[in-house]
Amino acid sequence: MGSHALIPEEKPRIAQGSDVPAILRLYRAYIFSLVRPILRKALLTPSSLWIRGLLLPIFAFYISYQPQSLVPWAVALATLASVPVIVAGFIYLQLYIIIRKGTENDLSDKLPEYYSESGSQFFVISATARIVGCVGVRNRTGGQAELTYFAVRPKLANHAELADALLATAVCHARKAGLEDLFIKLNSAEVELLAAVKRAGFGKEQLTRINAWFHAHRLQLYLKKHR
Repeated sequence: MGSHALIPEEKPRIAQGSDVPAILRLYRAYIFSLVRPILRKALLTPSSLWIRGLLLPIFAFYISYQPQSLVPWAVALATLASVPVIVAGFIYLQLYIIIRKGTENDLSDKLPEYYSESGSQFFVISATARIVGCVGVRNRTGGQAELTYFAVRPKLANHAELADALLATAVCHARKAGLEDLFIKLNSAEVELLAAVKRAGFGKEQLTRINAWFHAHRLQLYLKKHR
């Protein structure tokens, strides 16, 4: 656990319209802090991207082929050495596009909906006059809720307490709204949320892999089991 318990200022509260710019900055900082561990996981995961990358030296050898010449071999070896850099660059580009889309398009457009949509809510935690944590609970069809836009400001001493408080608030709201299941999309790099889920006793719930490349999972919490 973190170094100290939450003080009253750090208790989760319902977000206000004036909080939106600060929420966007916090979520952007949190997502960018995940890029390095996600990139490392993706590079260590066998995938079709690696297979395509390893075909590049063969292609380079073919297009530079000259009878009785060492040039195509040198070109192929140089291309082989650059494959990890090419793969890493492609992964980073995809991550950057996802981050830009999620933080500058999707979140900025969808966040105001939490103030009017029945059963949905957005919560923030403030400390020293700045927002240090946030989480959204979206009402889905069929009596289900989805936890979205979880973020804790990186490198805070009490990050574990903040994560626990955000998860507890989201679960409590979902139950009060009469929702039976809560879906959470987890990435292996999102250690704060994953640790909070396990501390809350949800670690043995349904965990379904939805993307092997990013080590992403969907976690379904059956709220009626944990009251």
